[in-house]
Amino acid sequence: MSEHARSFVRHLQRLNGEPVGETVPGKGVRPRDRGAMAALRRSLSFDPGTYPRAFPYVEPFMGSEQPYRDARRRAYYLAAGLYALNPIQCDQPFARSLAHLAHKRIGQGGSADGVESRLMALLGSQSENVGQYLRQLTTLLAAENGGCDYAALTDDLCIWMNPFAGSDGLDRIRQKWARQFYQVAVSVDE
Repeated sequence: MSEHARSFVRHLQRLNGEPVGETVPGKGVRPRDRGAMAALRRSLSFDPGTYPRAFPYVEPFMGSEQPYRDARRRAYYLAAGLYALNPIQCDQPFARSLAHLAHKRIGQGGSADGVESRLMALLGSQSENVGQYLRQLTTLLAAENGGCDYAALTDDLCIWMNPFAGSDGLDRIRQKWARQFYQVAVSVDE
């Protein structure tokens, strides 16, 4: 994952009041910026990068030449909204976190069908509706206190939302996510 995406996620963690990196002696950790987190969550109701109240929290990470509909810009806005919806950062890729959620549900006597079918819908989605599926899945993760690696998610979304990445780039991301999900299924079943 890119250092730029990691830096962006650290910024989001600071907005959430999490101790990230160095603290200033005598000042400690900044309190949670509830207004920022609410604006980022609310931004999920709009096309990524179009909700003005989210601009102050994402635009500092965009280059001065980033076009309005740039894939990277849209990916960062979507990732920020998803983080605000479920601010649990961990080292697991998104699809692997979903696999663990599915197995947790099975272990509790439930079914993993809902998680798997939503993942399949996500993997079949295009850049225009990927946010809708990610929002649903992120809500499922949040309900079970599951998190994901938001920096890796941001990098993947930069490719997913880029119409110039071609089908090869998008197919690589989809296959990687499917592998991450189903390899956990195989390792747990064995």
